[in-house]
Amino acid sequence: MFCRFILVSLLLSVKSFCFSQNERKDSCTLDSLTKASNVFAFIKGKEGKRSIKWKFFYKGFELKLTDSSYEIIGFCMAWDDRRKDMLVSRCSSGNIATIEIENPEINDKSVFSLRRIAPGTLFTIDRIRIRKNGVCFYVPGVAIYVTK
Repeated sequence: MFCRFILVSLLLSVKSFCFSQNERKDSCTLDSLTKASNVFAFIKGKEGKRSIKWKFFYKGFELKLTDSSYEIIGFCMAWDDRRKDMLVSRCSSGNIATIEIENPEINDKSVFSLRRIAPGTLFTIDRIRIRKNGVCFYVPGVAIYVTK
């Protein structure tokens, strides 16, 4: 389990690995950001939870912040797909994770579907970029264990 977490974290740090749902360009790149102090991200309705039932992801989800004066610009998610024996990573613009990836350049969208998340999976949300008063920051990632 710990090895998976390290692998997921490492792969999320590689920018080209993520597939974006939206090709919106902005000036808030991770290379130039500082950490926002005392601001943390959580899944709406699941604040403080370290495990979530797998069927929760069938609806998509909304990412929220502990300080609502900030706006979420984008984030990435990663999980291991044991059925295909691969690590899946995708990025979203804004604060909503849709069930299916919306990038028209991706042919096999089912690979990136949140419906493929299974019990026993470590699901991570990382590279969370936020903005307040035109200034961009990042917040620490979230790791969640997916249960039955």
